[in-house]
Amino acid sequence: SGGLRTISGHHRAVYLPGRTPGPHSELDVRLGPGPNASPTSCENNRTGQVRYADAAGGKAAEVRQSSRGCRLRANGAGWKRRFTLTMASILEGIDSPEQVRQLSLSELEQLAAEIRERLITVLSNNGGHLGPNLGVVELTIALHYVFHTPSDSFLFDVSHQAYVHKLLTGRQDRFDTIRTPGGLNGFMLRTESPHDCYGAGHAGTALSAALGMAVARDKTGGNEHVVAVAGDAAFTCGITYEALNNIAHHTKRLIVVLNDNEWSIDKNVGAIASY
Repeated sequence: SGGLRTISGHHRAVYLPGRTPGPHSELDVRLGPGPNASPTSCENNRTGQVRYADAAGGKAAEVRQSSRGCRLRANGAGWKRRFTLTMASILEGIDSPEQVRQLSLSELEQLAAEIRERLITVLSNNGGHLGPNLGVVELTIALHYVFHTPSDSFLFDVSHQAYVHKLLTGRQDRFDTIRTPGGLNGFMLRTESPHDCYGAGHAGTALSAALGMAVARDKTGGNEHVVAVAGDAAFTCGITYEALNNIAHHTKRLIVVLNDNEWSIDKNVGAIASY
């Protein structure tokens, strides 16, 4: 009835009608022989990686043989066996941004949901900047989908909203340690990852630093992208105005993303906030 695409790369598998998969649900699957193999024993047919698009938005899942054994019986369409379906986390399989770029749209949406859940779970225990990071989940995924760090450079103003960036750049397995002694830093840190091109902990610095990187790139003949992400509150800083005044004069290739979230440490006030 549609669903499973492959198992172990050798056999086609589909869900039998009448069941909707869920986490740890037990399903009947029908295995048909692939082009070069037949499921004739337990050994060639025990474990595999599958994807089911229709029932769960393309999320990856692992199929394991259940305790019922590996009884096989031939029928007109193939062989019928009992398996246990265990849903696998997309986020836990992300070791680099390259894997983000291989995901489908439905998988990217699922990844965003998993990231939000992880942020809430970890920061409820460790403390940290929850709101700023919840607000840049899709933005950060999109940046890593389009650009290629560490060749391209991302600068997050203040960098307190870089937790999602950390999760997507090989640090999700250590994210539970963020803001703890010996754990991940609460801000971007160049010694922590090659994907962190600039360390900061104060507002207003991203545009000026990005301008310097862009000018250095231009002078050395590079073609990498420099992307600065700044909240609207950072645009009240004098050093940001200085950078804005100089960007057009010194470079023609610099991307600035204005994350206009109408908030800083507290609700924004003043002329810029009401512009």
